Amino acid sequence: MKLNILAILIFLFELCYAQEELPMEYFPHSVGDYWEYTTYHNLDVVYKTFIIGKTEKDSLGNTFIYYSDNSKPTYMIDTENVVSYLSIHPITGKIQDKIYYYKLDSIEKEEWWFDKKYNQKARIDSLYEGYFLGKLTTFKIIGYYQLTSTIDTMIDKTSWYLYSKVLAKGFGHVSDFGADSPPYYLSGCIISGDTTGSIMVSVEEIEGSIPEGYGLYQNYPNPFNPSTTIEFEINEGKEVRLEIYNMLGRKIKTLLEGYRPAGRYKVKFNISDQGLSLGSGVYIYRLKAGQYNAVKKMVFLK
Repeated sequence: MKLNILAILIFLFELCYAQEELPMEYFPHSVGDYWEYTTYHNLDVVYKTFIIGKTEKDSLGNTFIYYSDNSKPTYMIDTENVVSYLSIHPITGKIQDKIYYYKLDSIEKEEWWFDKKYNQKARIDSLYEGYFLGKLTTFKIIGYYQLTSTIDTMIDKTSWYLYSKVLAKGFGHVSDFGADSPPYYLSGCIISGDTTGSIMVSVEEIEGSIPEGYGLYQNYPNPFNPSTTIEFEINEGKEVRLEIYNMLGRKIKTLLEGYRPAGRYKVKFNISDQGLSLGSGVYIYRLKAGQYNAVKKMVFLK
C-alpha cells in the first residue's frame, strides 16, 4: 500500500513538473541561443539573425530577455507564462508599454488581450503536431485580431484579422505571415548549443583581442568553386551587411544582415547551399558596418 502511494506521489510530481516546464519550450531563451530567419526584400533573399545576449530576473520572478544588439530588454516572461514585447522609455529606461504576444500555456481557441489599449486580441487558431526542420514538434498558430467595437470582448466573425505568428515547441518563433510585410520563416537555429536546420550563411567569430579598426579581407580560396570564406573585423558593435554583386552592379545575394559585437568574423559562403546558378566570372562582395563601407572582388570558376 505504501509503495502504491509513493508511486502515485511520484507520478503526480512528474506530471506537475512536466506541465510547469512545457510552456517554456515554446520560447527558448538561453544566453547564446541563435535564430536565422529568411525573408524577402525587393525580390532578394534576406537573412535576419537574433542572438540572446543575456537574461535576468527581477524580484517578482519576471524574466527579461536582452538580444545582443540591444542594451535594453526586448521581451519579458512573467510568472503566468505570458511573453510581452516591451517598449522602453529612451531616457528613463522604464517600461512604458507591453504587448502580450504569447501565452505559452494556452490551448486551442483560447483568447487573450494582446493590446487592450487598441482593442486587439490574440487567439490560438490551431494547435497540431508536425515536423519542422526534420524534428517532430507541436505548433501553435496564433492569430491577432482587431475587435470592431470597444464593447466587444471576444473574437467573432466581425473581427478584423491582422496577422499570424507561429510558435513551435523546442524552436520558439518559427514564422509569421498575413501582414503587409513579406513573411518570415526560420531557416536554422542553435538552441542550447544544438544546431538545427540549414544555417544558410555560416558566421563564426574568430577568438582574439578586439580589433583596432574595421577591415574587409580577401576571400579564400580565390578563385573558388563551390565555396569560399570571407573575413572581416569591426572594433565596435554595429549593424552589419555583407552582400554580393555582379560586375553590372546587380545584387546577387545578401549574405549577412544583423548586429554583430566587436570582433573578427569569417563567413563561409557555399553557392550550392544557396541554390544559386552563377556563371564563371568576377563578382564583388561589399561590407557595410555603420559608416564603414568596403568592397573586394572574387572569382568564381565552374
